[in-house]
Amino acid sequence: SASWASDMLARAWRGALRRGGGSLHRRHLPASAAACRLYSSATTTRDESLDAELARVASYSQTSVSLKATLDTGLGLLLPGEEDASGMTRRQRTLIQIATFLKRELPVRLARRVIELKQLPEGLDAMPSVIRVREWYEQSFVEIRRSKKPVDAEGEAEFCELLHNIYQRHAPTLVTMARGVHELRQKLRAERGEKYDLSDAAPIHG
Repeated sequence: SASWASDMLARAWRGALRRGGGSLHRRHLPASAAACRLYSSATTTRDESLDAELARVASYSQTSVSLKATLDTGLGLLLPGEEDASGMTRRQRTLIQIATFLKRELPVRLARRVIELKQLPEGLDAMPSVIRVREWYEQSFVEIRRSKKPVDAEGEAEFCELLHNIYQRHAPTLVTMARGVHELRQKLRAERGEKYDLSDAAPIHG
């Protein structure tokens, strides 16, 4: 239903920007393969590597979204004023407008998270659990970039389903990142002695 789709878009937005992680619905690439994989789509430069694409998109400015703009969009107040000849309802046009914004905006934020995860200090970026989280972000980035632009009700529904899958994938990020910190602690204690306290690693704690 339209209300379900609207709710799922909102949940996917929060999940993709604030959570991350989760069980994969599709086979994901190992980090080494993802880093050098070449792919093409309507929004990428031919034969551009994933790393290059992530760096380029991460350099784009994020679009700030105020509470008023969110409410106005949900109410359909920001739709173009001209008559719509497609036969779609105002509700459908609003959902397509939201989906179009998310398709454009989410890759920027996902790309920035990937870059941040690659720059974690003290070797935290190399821990298996952290690499897994980074792969989730990379996969979500590629899936959104490759997806069709939602220009009709069917396209909006497909994009909504994609966001739902991404939301589920990223659900356990917090737990998985905590596991990564534990892995780093075990590694550093093995290298520096059992008495080593990870809290001494100032760069991690700011």
